[in-house]
Amino acid sequence: MKQVILHYLVALLLLIVSMGNNIWAMPNTPKNKKEVPYSFKHKLKTKVVANVLDPQAAYDKLTKEQMNKFEDISDYLGQYDTKYKYTLDGSGVWENLPNGDRVWRLKLTTQSGLITGIGIQSSKMNIPQGGKLFFYSDDKKYVVGPVTKPNSEGSKQLLVNSIPGKTIWIEYYEPKAQKGKSTFNISHLLYRFVAFPYGITHKIKGQVPFVNPFKEERERRTIEEQKTAGGGFRGGSTGAITIDILANGQWTNLPNGDRICRMGFESRIAYGLEFSVFLQIPKGGYVSFYSADGQYVSSIHHNPSNPNTNRLDLYTMPGDRYIVEYYEPKQHKGTGILKLKHLETDLTIWAANSNARAAQPNEVACSPNVACDCDEFEYRVDSLAPNPIAA
Repeated sequence: MKQVILHYLVALLLLIVSMGNNIWAMPNTPKNKKEVPYSFKHKLKTKVVANVLDPQAAYDKLTKEQMNKFEDISDYLGQYDTKYKYTLDGSGVWENLPNGDRVWRLKLTTQSGLITGIGIQSSKMNIPQGGKLFFYSDDKKYVVGPVTKPNSEGSKQLLVNSIPGKTIWIEYYEPKAQKGKSTFNISHLLYRFVAFPYGITHKIKGQVPFVNPFKEERERRTIEEQKTAGGGFRGGSTGAITIDILANGQWTNLPNGDRICRMGFESRIAYGLEFSVFLQIPKGGYVSFYSADGQYVSSIHHNPSNPNTNRLDLYTMPGDRYIVEYYEPKQHKGTGILKLKHLETDLTIWAANSNARAAQPNEVACSPNVACDCDEFEYRVDSLAPNPIAA
């Protein structure tokens, strides 16, 4: 009898172990999978006609009129605003689905070799419950989304500039219960003339350590002050601090012998973050900043904006969680310096609007940078309406 009971106990134990293994081996179940656009898993009938863009005028304006003051084009992210506007009703293609929902798609592309990526800025958007917005590359390797709200909370705008390549797809899923209630207007196209940081174009193992350098009491007080301060209140600040990013971040060795260090910074309340770092970047290295949700990425910075102090002072970037990435060539291992000296949170409409500042036709408008006057340029080129061709 004891042997029979022992037999059943062993069988039961094996069953439990087997079930446990199945439970723990479920990383690819729908619940754990990253959500993808509807068109990735379903074949759509409608044909999307691509809007072809030409960045030459924006590039010429940047290099001929502004680059004479600076040595490195990586100090810039070229942007221009065309007179042509993209909207859900006036652009792209809608397709009705069998269940009553519908999908909208827009394809922007270029044949130019000048740019490394195309981004967008939406000045007006409203995504009702159940709606999902996605951005992805032509090969579907790079995907941002689902996006359901603006990342520039102060101005209710959305900036996405993190899709590498010459083509960007934009896809919106609208439930039948919300038909006609959605708004998504693209007011700016953002051309990128420089490379993307390694962490954007490659999958890197390991968790990035995040820290919040703001005192909780101060952030709570800032929330209360913002309620009565009106639009002129800038937000919170760490004050003068020193955080050694290279000593506290996560290092990753790359196949070519180079390595990168990444460290995350976040705020409980920010509409945007504004970094000031002390740096010494060896030849071939860089520092870059990108949001943890993958929506926004800065340039790749090789030099300080103020050579006298070795400080790099950045414009306000949308979102409340950012990864700082430092790239170090193998021949310069251990020679770089990167320290956070100041971090500000923005809670105002002003900073978000500075990324969509008004400009006259063909006029360069500049986002303030503490030392070098300009860090990012936006172009309004009314003569470059996109040219639709068959995709």
